[in-house]
This record gives sequence, structure tokens and C-alpha cells, in this order.
Amino acid sequence: MSLGRKFKGPDETVNFAVDWADWLDTDRDGTADTTISTATWTAQDGLTVGTTSETTTVATAAISGGSVGQDYKVTCSIDTSGSETFKRFVIIHVVER
Repeated sequence: MSLGRKFKGPDETVNFAVDWADWLDTDRDGTADTTISTATWTAQDGLTVGTTSETTTVATAAISGGSVGQDYKVTCSIDTSGSETFKRFVIIHVVER
């Protein structure tokens, strides 16, 4: 499932975050019923995934690199305390800043 399109400059390192709370709240009471156990980020050639972190509901990655005018797919995959795996991706368009 796509998280949309984001923009960054070729010389910027930008933190991108995915808030998984809605997917982890199975009974929709506003509290996550399961939590993130691990988060893995991957990027198409040309972008670099740097430092990553996760809380119980949010996964974050520092993304750098890219060539102006190019689109890159960055995927975040999580494993949960409920033994589920979810994947979402964002398209990052590199623009001159």
C-alpha cells in the first residue's frame, strides 16, 4: 500500500516516518493492541537508508542521496508482537532545492 509521494533534495538527509497506529489498533479503540517488534527499511538503488529507529507504533528512517528528477521507492516493513507483517511504501521524488 502506498503512503503517497514525498520530496527531498539530492544533498538532503530527511527523516521519513510511518505511523502504524491505525494498523496496529485492531479494535479501533485508539490504543495499539499489538506493537512494532522490528522495522526494516529498503530503498531503490540511488537512495541510501541511514539511521533507523522505531517506537511501539512509529518507524523512522533517515534517507539520503538521489538524482534530481528521479522517483525512488522506499519500503518500510514491520513485524509485530502479534506475529503479523505489514509493508508500506512511499515514492520519493528528488528535486533541486
